[in-house]
Amino acid sequence: ENINGLIPTISTDREKNLFKMLLKEIQEDIYPGDNTLTQLLGGKSIDSYVEHLVGTTVFTDAKKATEFLTNMSSKRYQEPMVYASDLLISKNKAATEAFSKSSPARRGLEQKIANQAFKVYGTSLPPDATFTLRISDGTVKGYNYNGTTAPVMTTYFGMYDRHYSHGQVFPWSLPERWANPPMDLLKAPLNFVSTNDIIGGNSGSPMINKNKECIGLIFDGNIESLPGNFIFDEEYNRTVSVHAGGIVAAMRYIYKADRIVKELTGK
Repeated sequence: ENINGLIPTISTDREKNLFKMLLKEIQEDIYPGDNTLTQLLGGKSIDSYVEHLVGTTVFTDAKKATEFLTNMSSKRYQEPMVYASDLLISKNKAATEAFSKSSPARRGLEQKIANQAFKVYGTSLPPDATFTLRISDGTVKGYNYNGTTAPVMTTYFGMYDRHYSHGQVFPWSLPERWANPPMDLLKAPLNFVSTNDIIGGNSGSPMINKNKECIGLIFDGNIESLPGNFIFDEEYNRTVSVHAGGIVAAMRYIYKADRIVKELTGK
């Protein structure tokens, strides 16, 4: 029943693009010597493979899919979607199991690193990355990025640039209600970065400025912050927060939530 419910979506551009994105991520991160993707693609490029898969699988037709599922054992590896699923799921399970088994070793290494850091810095460093309730202080600050400088904030201009630069097609297309934005929305701050340490699980936490005002919500860290499990580098580690001004601007100009905007701003 669940498979039949998915059949109408399998051949859509959205699903094909999502699968292509997944395979390209695997291609970029695959372990040297692992021939999983080679087996799957069978000499085809990722784009042509996905188009071939969708064009030959029985799972785009409810009647054919039902007939196949009633006698799947004898035809299992002749069906490209099942073959792909068996190959990718088995690899995913093996990788998940290997990662899980490495947890004790990783925890031991993390403990050794933390102990060495404590010997050098003592109590001058906060006990971060422990999943404990804590307050992290920091400053709003840009950083060097890909040969240029990442500014302290982005605006809605950037979102619309993605929309139009990519031809207004998925995955960059915007819903119709976002068409024809006013200049005040385009100028509104959307996200901003700061030197707070986000490692350890505090997404959704409020960002409070020195005036005790909530100016945003933390939701992520930049890619350079990942080593923060072991050491915090203020030159590149950044927390990413959605700006309160961006939230209010969307409610005011896109969602027309006038009552909430008035309540929040007192205007």
